[in-house]
Amino acid sequence: MVIGNKLIIYINKLNNLNVLHDFFVFFRDISHDIKYNHFLITKHVENFDSFSDVNIINNLNPDFIKECDENKITKNCPIFPHSKEEFLPYLLEVRGSKYLKNGKSHRFSGKVFENFGMARNICYPVCDHEGRRGGVSFSGGESFLVDHDLYSLHLICQYAYQRMSLATSQKLLPKPRLSKREIECLNWTAAGKTSSETAAILQLSDHTVTHYLTSAGRKLNATNRVQAVAKAIRLGLLPKSDS
Repeated sequence: MVIGNKLIIYINKLNNLNVLHDFFVFFRDISHDIKYNHFLITKHVENFDSFSDVNIINNLNPDFIKECDENKITKNCPIFPHSKEEFLPYLLEVRGSKYLKNGKSHRFSGKVFENFGMARNICYPVCDHEGRRGGVSFSGGESFLVDHDLYSLHLICQYAYQRMSLATSQKLLPKPRLSKREIECLNWTAAGKTSSETAAILQLSDHTVTHYLTSAGRKLNATNRVQAVAKAIRLGLLPKSDS
């Protein structure tokens, strides 16, 4: 019994996760516990062309992703329609160029899965905190889980997916604390001022303004100033414009 006896332990861990990297580590550890090599967390997209359109987080081999996209395997992979339409776990065992589903044989480019050690897959349909469909998949195990662990893991994946969607939508996380100077620098950046112009207005050096903007961006988990301003506005951290 791998999962069933540790259900409460996993749930308690999830209650302390707040950022996407935490969930990456969580799913990586779960994969290790059930002796599967890979995991993939996806969102449902009605019409998608590539892996990046549906991916949230994963630890898949980048060469596998590239080959799937180049050969349109991602677009035709059966786990995506299953995540959209079904509610129960889906056990996918790839053999050569075919996969088995409900006792029937269907065409599918499964050789790539085999080549990357992903012949056996467990796929869980899940929903986020707003009811949007997605999927959690584990690949590369030596055997499928016994029923008790199979369904216990489904509960964990569903709870983890909702926690993750809350965290990434900023509804779970506390607002970051920005200093007065960081807010001032972001506010003038939002008004279209350059670092030099902001420095002149606030009577600071260019270097100091850059420092405040960098610090604010780090607290907001933003990759650039535009994103930092957008996040600060969305979180209500900047004063409202008079215009």
